Amino acid sequence: MKQGMVWLFMLLKRQMKKVSLYVILLGIAGSTFFIRHIAVNFSVNISIGVMNEGDGEAEGKENAADMAQRVLKLMTGHKGLVKFVEYDNEEEMKQDVRTSDIYAGYIFMQNFGKDVGKEELEDSVKVISTEDSIVSKITNELVFSFVMQEYTYALLFYDTCETGYFDEFDEEQIAEDLRKFYEENRTNGSTFSVAYSGVKEQSSRMETDVFDYISPMIHGVIGVLIFLSGLCGTLILYKDRECGTFARFTTIQTIAVSFAEILIPVFLTGMTGMVCLIFSGMYQEISQGMMGQWGHMFFYIILVSLYCLILSGIIRNRTVFQAAIPVFLMASLLFCHVFINLNTIVPQFKFISLLLPPNYF
Repeated sequence: MKQGMVWLFMLLKRQMKKVSLYVILLGIAGSTFFIRHIAVNFSVNISIGVMNEGDGEAEGKENAADMAQRVLKLMTGHKGLVKFVEYDNEEEMKQDVRTSDIYAGYIFMQNFGKDVGKEELEDSVKVISTEDSIVSKITNELVFSFVMQEYTYALLFYDTCETGYFDEFDEEQIAEDLRKFYEENRTNGSTFSVAYSGVKEQSSRMETDVFDYISPMIHGVIGVLIFLSGLCGTLILYKDRECGTFARFTTIQTIAVSFAEILIPVFLTGMTGMVCLIFSGMYQEISQGMMGQWGHMFFYIILVSLYCLILSGIIRNRTVFQAAIPVFLMASLLFCHVFINLNTIVPQFKFISLLLPPNYF
């Protein structure tokens, strides 16, 4: 037992002298903190122009004439990835689309509310965008949701008035009371609710920043770098085999020491990666699964070490193994959903990802 501990200490000491290990560790720490520092307070917005071509009416009157104005109010108050900017001049909007100050523009045409009420939706909204833009195709559904939000309230208001049960009440009072109950049921989740993932809630509004999008990439890159440390540790194992270091060892001792040689750099890299993930804000509280993440990290460290050990037994030639390292790294980046999930495009790629450790990180 004592001899084994001395051997592990000597292996650790030798690994700590490797410049490549420090490059990987500094790369993990530096890239994580740099990206986090840049992204933490940097928000992304897709600016979309909106305009009401009709004159509208005084705020508070629940009629068709000012429906477009109420929709615009909802849109310009929206906070999130898409930001709506109100215009009062069509030519100015077109110019901003040409110069990419905004990505697209929506103009609610004259008598928009009346046309919607009569279900004559054709040509009720004019969309301004460049020919090659896909943004308008993405934002069409969002704009439609704002229109439907007001349209369903208008249906509620008109149907309530047409019943004749409230003829003795003032229409403005009916509109005010209905609006209150409508908004309460719309926003409290009792009518329809969606569980959002990857967004931060502030003041009951959704606000998305860059880090919400790139944090999975950081997680994936760290997984690939841990795999790289295992591959680099395996190269040292090849050297020891060639120079006869294991000549006097039994088979079990050889396997144990070979596993330890790979495990040491993988463990150091994994611990550095885990600490970086914690300090970057990805794992902040135990209740959010931090203990589970520690367990998952230890599992991944063992998996990578065993994977590289088995790989060294399959690829007996050190030169061939060294040449294969870039192939394993490229395959991990492409097929293990680090930057893009190719499995959704070509489902057969998932069988390749199952053969790579970063798929399980």
